[in-house]
Amino acid sequence: MINNFFENEFLSYVIWGNSISGYLDALLYFVAVFVVLFVLQKFIMTRIARFTKKTSTDVDDVAVEFMQSIRPRLYVVLAFYFTLHILNLSSIVQNILNVIIIVVIVFQFTRSIQIVIEFAARKLGSDEEYDHAKSAAQLLSAITTIVIWVFAIILILSNVGVDVTSLIAGVGIGGIAIAFALKEILSDLFSSFSIYFDKPFKAGDLIKVGDDIGEVQRVGIKTTRIKARTGEELVVSNKDLTSSRVHNYKRMEHRNVRFNFVIDFETSSEKLRLISEKTKEIIEQMDDTELVRVHLKEFGEWGFIYEVYHRINSRDFTLYRDVQQEINFRIAKMLSDISVEIAVPEKR
Repeated sequence: MINNFFENEFLSYVIWGNSISGYLDALLYFVAVFVVLFVLQKFIMTRIARFTKKTSTDVDDVAVEFMQSIRPRLYVVLAFYFTLHILNLSSIVQNILNVIIIVVIVFQFTRSIQIVIEFAARKLGSDEEYDHAKSAAQLLSAITTIVIWVFAIILILSNVGVDVTSLIAGVGIGGIAIAFALKEILSDLFSSFSIYFDKPFKAGDLIKVGDDIGEVQRVGIKTTRIKARTGEELVVSNKDLTSSRVHNYKRMEHRNVRFNFVIDFETSSEKLRLISEKTKEIIEQMDDTELVRVHLKEFGEWGFIYEVYHRINSRDFTLYRDVQQEINFRIAKMLSDISVEIAVPEKR
């Protein structure tokens, strides 16, 4: 291109297989490509920034962050990659150029992936889950980075003429061996991701696992810490939690209560009906409580069995205990007032 404007013997002088004019053409192409890429980034960022001011979502904010993460070194390498191809270069230089472009693109790609992962963690996690979300995002970023770099190294070796067939097979076998060696750790890790994304519970929830009841303190990468009702801290592996039946009491909108009481077989039929009516009145007079049913359920081994079913319009455990205690007091007083005795096995 330079030769179209200037005719000079100096420009025709050949160095390392290329003329001076060829090098100048490459330099002009380099500057042009660099400027175009730089201006294009600024243009896109400006348009996205204007668009973000008109929207309330934060998806476009991550787009701005994504564009800002693109560093000038990427422009330099891309410009070199495109412009040096107009020159006659040796295979060694071409291989070096390919390795450099792969490394820079991988650096940029891993950074972009980290931005997306961090955004997803912030989006899906609440303020209470910030530590877990941050840890999960960091771990997922590390795993993704390692996988990308493994493939990048294989691609680099392939570009420099190394036969990577056996290497790929070795990586596959090695990956399987590592997976077996880290089976338990990986199981807890993926269980942690399952808890984080599925959200069967979170920090602050009151849950029951097996025979243990407690408040979730922190959901970690490998274990979850629970403050038990008896005061101690339970450390449970995430694998055990995802494979167990977990009762989450915090998500209860109300508490269903079913209980029985047994009266003596010597009670008359008139009093049996009266007990049912009086028990209904007791439940209906209680605050925060809704009667479902009261029945003389069956003839037991040592007395008549009444079944009472009611609903407490709160998940508060202390309130439930207080209400049930008051109901028990009133039923006991009602039975005493009408001279009916509670049945016991010894009296049969």
